[in-house]
Amino acid sequence: MVARETSAPSIVLLQLYPGEADQPIECSSESVLLSSDISYETLSYCWGQPIRDIAITQDGTPTLITSSLFQALRRLRRPDRARTVWIDQLCIDLSNEAERSTQVSVMQQIYRNAARGIIWLGELPTDADDCGFTAEDVENAFEKLALFDPERYDPSALGETSGDCREKLGRVILSMMGSPHATWKAVRWWRRIWTVQEAQLPPSSILQWGHLTVSFSLLKRIAVQMTRSGEYCTQWRQVFGVGWRINHFCTPLVNLQIHEPTGTLGTLFRWRERETTEPRDKIFALMGFFAEPPLPSIPSCDYSLSVVELYKLVTLDLIRENRGLLPLVGRRGEPRTTPGLPSWVFDWMYPEHPELRSGHTFFGNCRRWEHFACDGGRYIEPTVRGNDGLVLQGCRIDRIAILAPVRYVDHRVVTDEEFDDHAREIGGTFRNVFETWLDSQDPGISYIAGESVSPLDAFRRTLIGDVVLPSDYTDYRASAEDAAAVDEQLNGGSTHVFHSLRDMVTSQSFFITQNGYFGIGPPGARVGDEVWAFLCGNYPHVLRENGGSAEVKEGGFVHVGDAYVHGIMDGEVFEDMGRVAVEEVVLY
Repeated sequence: MVARETSAPSIVLLQLYPGEADQPIECSSESVLLSSDISYETLSYCWGQPIRDIAITQDGTPTLITSSLFQALRRLRRPDRARTVWIDQLCIDLSNEAERSTQVSVMQQIYRNAARGIIWLGELPTDADDCGFTAEDVENAFEKLALFDPERYDPSALGETSGDCREKLGRVILSMMGSPHATWKAVRWWRRIWTVQEAQLPPSSILQWGHLTVSFSLLKRIAVQMTRSGEYCTQWRQVFGVGWRINHFCTPLVNLQIHEPTGTLGTLFRWRERETTEPRDKIFALMGFFAEPPLPSIPSCDYSLSVVELYKLVTLDLIRENRGLLPLVGRRGEPRTTPGLPSWVFDWMYPEHPELRSGHTFFGNCRRWEHFACDGGRYIEPTVRGNDGLVLQGCRIDRIAILAPVRYVDHRVVTDEEFDDHAREIGGTFRNVFETWLDSQDPGISYIAGESVSPLDAFRRTLIGDVVLPSDYTDYRASAEDAAAVDEQLNGGSTHVFHSLRDMVTSQSFFITQNGYFGIGPPGARVGDEVWAFLCGNYPHVLRENGGSAEVKEGGFVHVGDAYVHGIMDGEVFEDMGRVAVEEVVLY
């Protein structure tokens, strides 16, 4: 690889020499200033197996590349003239940590400055018996997609599509989009985290599948139009036989066009499911979305940072940006994959097995977060003690005395009816625990948080988190009528609180504290765990004494999870700061 310019940011561009399909691939490298006006294209592709075992000639010497890149180069190479391209595998010395960090840090400019992006999905299937469609069907699908361009859409031009053709076109679409329902499952481009910014940043892109291409901008326009017109969607389904799986086309393309309203944290969560073999790329691969470095502690993509150190810095910056522990909420028992992380640090790597991944997202948690202010609107910024301690200021509320059984429900693999049935059964179990506790109390007692609140009303509100979540996202705090509807829902009715009940009771624990607070929180909570309200965010949290680890000083806790605790969600604990015993807590 050629030497780089050192006086200003520079990149390496390739000249991919012309040739026929069966001829050896040759290219040359040139270092140019990032600010130069040389026209080039970028290649976005899935590495596949990271084994470099196929040789091409780069700058006169053999260079080993992956088989997936080799296939792409054979297709990209023109027969009669050179092509100027930027390709990570050939333009960055990935074995050089310093160069890798520098080049990844300017990736935003590399893609924005490109004349065009090329999205390579891989070769087309060769056996129609395996996938249910041919290359001719793919070509037909691309032609049909052009007819749906919202800028020139004319339903009368669509013509009739036979049932057999419609089914084949549907298989093409699902396979092109990497749908889990695809008959051809070799397209993995949509699963890779780097492809997110590679698709978003270039001014325009084409999608290439084998020898066939379609405008990626066209696909994005179609997806947006689908969100605006039900009639348009109906017409589209009459041509492409995907049925309800139309979302497998629409959603990935719409997500690429969302201007994230939820800041850095929302961007990282939106794309967390995307895959990478390098855990640090869960962060670095998304930095190109931001005009300025979004994380003060990480001004550039620095691969000299360990994964643990990077994730600690990210979590701390996100806590400070959101003025609260929002990055810690919603784990719901999801196991951690990255070894060595303190309990307060969010693990951006997913568990390998999908069934272990939490089905509840950051965006769902945000719907409730904004309704509460457990800290009473007061904020004391956390600090770090030593290597692993997060120092918070807060008030110990109580200890957990009673726990109901936890039942895990993955809403992604059940029908809506089954989901409601599970929620009713779980809520019924929680009600049995509540009624057993109530029978042990003096008749006519009030709820601990106020004489005007009955234990039954507090319990009902706890089961729905005191918030009603309508399907149109006009969420609101529960009224007395909403709370009363919980009983009807548990008893088999279908009421407007069904979504709130589902969201709260599945995969979470119902608990009662020693003094009689009701709460719903992390599935890993235990009897004896402590409930705390911190001057740092809208939710209370469940903590566990560390257990005497040699590395942890006296008074240390581990973070178990966030919770809803009825009667302290609106800052009641901190209303009279002169009478509240605010303590320092260290999480490890």
